[in-house]
Amino acid sequence: AGHSAATAPGTTTSATTAATSSPAAYPAEDTVTAQRGDTAGLAPGEQTRVLPSYDDARPAAAAQPERTPMDPAKKKRIRLIAIIVGAVVLLAVAAVIVFSVLSRTVFGPDNQAEELLQSVQDGKATAVAKAADPNVATGERALLTDEIYGAAENRVSSYEIKDTQIDGDHATVNATVAQDGVTTPVSLPMVSDSRNGLFKSWRVDETAAGSSLYQTFSVEVPAGVDELTVNDQKVTVEKQNDSHTQEFTVLPGDYAVGVSSASKYVTYGGNQVAQIRAGAESMDSGMSFSQSFTPALEQDLTKQLNAKLDTCAKSGEFEPDGCPFGYSIFGDKKDYRNPVWSIESYPTYTVSRSPFSNGEISFSTSKSGEARLDYQHNEEYDDDEPADWSDEDTTTSISTSGTVTVSGDKITVDSND
Repeated sequence: AGHSAATAPGTTTSATTAATSSPAAYPAEDTVTAQRGDTAGLAPGEQTRVLPSYDDARPAAAAQPERTPMDPAKKKRIRLIAIIVGAVVLLAVAAVIVFSVLSRTVFGPDNQAEELLQSVQDGKATAVAKAADPNVATGERALLTDEIYGAAENRVSSYEIKDTQIDGDHATVNATVAQDGVTTPVSLPMVSDSRNGLFKSWRVDETAAGSSLYQTFSVEVPAGVDELTVNDQKVTVEKQNDSHTQEFTVLPGDYAVGVSSASKYVTYGGNQVAQIRAGAESMDSGMSFSQSFTPALEQDLTKQLNAKLDTCAKSGEFEPDGCPFGYSIFGDKKDYRNPVWSIESYPTYTVSRSPFSNGEISFSTSKSGEARLDYQHNEEYDDDEPADWSDEDTTTSISTSGTVTVSGDKITVDSND
């Protein structure tokens, strides 16, 4: 039994060595049993390899590269750029809003209309005409001065902008004005045909219908007149030989018009008032002035004519030349001598405008005067006898007529004697 035990190990060793040293022999493969976690039940000597579980929720951790911190200067630049971009955006939005607001207010048509109406209220006709040209001839705009319009009574006392309708480059500003206790709606057509920098520049469109800002009235200027007075201001007009019509473009208010006279002898009556109201129609009929004469004309005419009568009375002739009285001698003039005239009463005269073409001023006697003649008459009819002189007297009426020319404060009388 002991031999058997010694032999058995030897046999086993020999077999093992042979197997190892034999080139055809391969090492015995390990038995691999893939298991998940549980190793119970493995035979002794079996190798166990634990395989990864692919349904494990925890992924294999991958190696991450280490992040380099950003340069502080670069970070500061990025932050600054972001701030600048944000500010630019805000400024752009603000600029759009400001532009829109300014376009509707400061540079809008309603603002221009408000400035215009304020000038009307303040009596600044020059500013109104500059902002809203009436598009009329120079003579027709003669009353659009600050002196004349500023002195006008019952101008626009207040105004209110109601609404503005804008259609592209055209707009209509609707407002109300108060004048002489009455509130009246007015509309101002506006147009934008230029720019004030980035903004539209608005003005009153004088070519459009519907504007109730300007109105007109006319004056019949008498012949020979070259000056009117309007609200106590002198206004030059064209002087013509015949009467003619002068039209004026004006703003709402009252205009007291008078015809100036360069002579103390002529008058055209008192002032006439044109009442111009906002929104109303222009005056259909014009002012008309008739020439009349002041009492000074008859007074000075009478003085000249009476002075002539006095001269005639001193002539020492029976029939003074160019005089309105005289004594006609029938018979031998040698039988009459020593004529002495005296004026017993002076005539009364009237003047009138001739109805004929040149409109000259004429005068006539409305009440006759009387002249007395004292003289001597030879009662002896026999020429061979000495003369027999007797004192005699007679009276005669005095009347005359003619024309008078007025030149400033001077008159020239032409009698028909």
